[in-house]
Amino acid sequence: MTEQRRLPAFEEAPAEALAALLADPGKDAVLARVDLDLLASYAEGLARELPPGEALPPLSARHAAWDLLDLLRRPALQTRLVASDLPGWTGRVLDLVERSHYTVGPLFRRRTAEYGARPLFEIPFRTGNRTLSWRQAGARVEVLARGLLAMEDGAGPGTVAILTENRIEGALSDLACLTAGLPNVMVPATATEADVGFMLGHCRARTVLVSGGSSCARCRPAGRASPTWPTWWCSIPASPSVPACARWTAWRRTRRTFPQRSWSGGRSPPASATWPR
Repeated sequence: MTEQRRLPAFEEAPAEALAALLADPGKDAVLARVDLDLLASYAEGLARELPPGEALPPLSARHAAWDLLDLLRRPALQTRLVASDLPGWTGRVLDLVERSHYTVGPLFRRRTAEYGARPLFEIPFRTGNRTLSWRQAGARVEVLARGLLAMEDGAGPGTVAILTENRIEGALSDLACLTAGLPNVMVPATATEADVGFMLGHCRARTVLVSGGSSCARCRPAGRASPTWPTWWCSIPASPSVPACARWTAWRRTRRTFPQRSWSGGRSPPASATWPR
């Protein structure tokens, strides 16, 4: 389909045309010459269909806004937007982001679907580096997020504190909280016991994710001194030095909400926020 055939289609059915452009490998050639006034009019019309406030608009309108935002970030368009009307386009983009509730969750899921097998993380091992693709990371983040949301019979984990060394488990746990809309606090691995106690008390953490026994040993005394003693202590990955008597029950209940493929070899879910290895 030539460029001249695309633009009339955009005028007649812009949402469908944008979705088709996103899937087109040659979209940059079209975006380099698309009418910016037409795009501006469409962006403003979309914003009018997305009322402000906390209530979620219809999903179809949100998807249309997200498709447009994904196209607006393309270099072929960005240079033109900056040259034509930077303040105006800045306002339109921010308006669409806020009104469509384009948060970390939908953004991460869209990038996962778009990038698929592309590497997201590179993890150093003694035998060489290994990569974790967007699709692999997205699947593990989903398992973690669903497990956290299922805690307390679906009431959720409350504020989550994460104390790990520089490791992939901590990054995925952080993403799980961000994509699920859970408030979380990253506690530095070098924090002293006093610092840990202050952070747990200040954020009123109800769930603490730690990377092993040494991290838990620093957190638990500090947690006891906190005005709100955290209810849940989870190891990522599971550590026998982390008390988990009640956690087993919670994660077994979560097991029923996961598809069978989420756990390898038919193993029972671990008493921790982790993924099967």
